[in-house]
Amino acid sequence: MPLTSSHSTIRAAINNMRVISGGGTNSAVGLAWGWRVLSPGVPFTQGRDPDEEDVRKVIVLMTDGENTNMNVTSEDDLLESPYNAYGFRGQWTNFGDDMQSEYRRSMSDSESSYVAYVNNRLSRLCDNVKDDQIEIYTIVFREPSSSIRSLLRACATDTDHAFTAENADDLRQAFDAIGSGIGQLRLTR
Repeated sequence: MPLTSSHSTIRAAINNMRVISGGGTNSAVGLAWGWRVLSPGVPFTQGRDPDEEDVRKVIVLMTDGENTNMNVTSEDDLLESPYNAYGFRGQWTNFGDDMQSEYRRSMSDSESSYVAYVNNRLSRLCDNVKDDQIEIYTIVFREPSSSIRSLLRACATDTDHAFTAENADDLRQAFDAIGSGIGQLRLTR
């Protein structure tokens, strides 16, 4: 949804979100959409140019898990996963040599290779977002994986922008610290 200061509009959008296929995590897609919303160009045009005076752009990227690509329940399913931003996992190899080169994707069909691909995309996105003068705060919630903690710590603008939370109290403290770091948030346009 476009930038808005309407709490009821934001709450309605959140309440209309639905879980697809029982879960999964793709922080790269979340960060990409956050960047799009803050940018002045399409598909959302409400964001201001970062070179304008008094413009401060901030993204809070929170995750409760490692980037995943869920397996389908049937081992013989050609597509091998639910649909996501990068297509079906089965498209990465099953259609490979049979398709024209512009449609081929160079990746293994394994869960671990797919996750490594998404993690690499997230890392590059973090760098690009920060290069676009946008601050990134990160929160890792109830996730013991040291790899995702390291990835999000590196994604944050600096170590003061990276948080981990093991429970609801930790999470509240992280958001309080982020709110203090941001100061008085002012939505424009």
